Amino acid sequence: SDGTRRFWGIRELSFVASMFLLLFERKLYRTHLCINGEHIRGRIMTVCVGSARGYGLTPSAVPYNGWLDVSVIYRPELIQLFSGMWMLLQGRILNHKMVKPYRTRKVKVLRAQNASVSLDGRILDRHFPLEITIQPEAITLIIPN
Repeated sequence: SDGTRRFWGIRELSFVASMFLLLFERKLYRTHLCINGEHIRGRIMTVCVGSARGYGLTPSAVPYNGWLDVSVIYRPELIQLFSGMWMLLQGRILNHKMVKPYRTRKVKVLRAQNASVSLDGRILDRHFPLEITIQPEAITLIIPN
C-alpha cells in the first residue's frame, strides 16, 4: 500500500489499486500461529489482528474491551475471492467459509515464511517469534455519540 500510495498519491485510489493487485497475486505463506493455546499451521493467505473495526477484516472487534479479534484467511479459489470481497464490503467477511475468526488476548506468530508484516499499512521488520497483545489503558479513546 505504501508503494501504490506513492504512485497514485490519493489514499482511496491506492487502496483500490492494492486490492486489485491482490486479486491476482494471492500469495500463500507457511505460517505457524498460536491463538488461545491452539497451534495453527499451514498455508495461509492473510492473518488480520485488530482491536477495532478498521478496514473491515475484524468487523466484530471492540476497541475498549481489551480483546484482539483475529481473522485467519485460508486459500480461497478465484470465485471464492470475489464472493469474499463482496462479503467484506457488506461487513460479513467472518461468514466466508475460508475465514476462521478468533477472539483472544494474545497472538503469537511463531513463523510466517516470506510474509510481510504491516501495522496500519506500514511495513515492519520481520523478527519471529512475534507476540501481539493489547496494553490496557495505554491511550485514551474519545468516542462520540
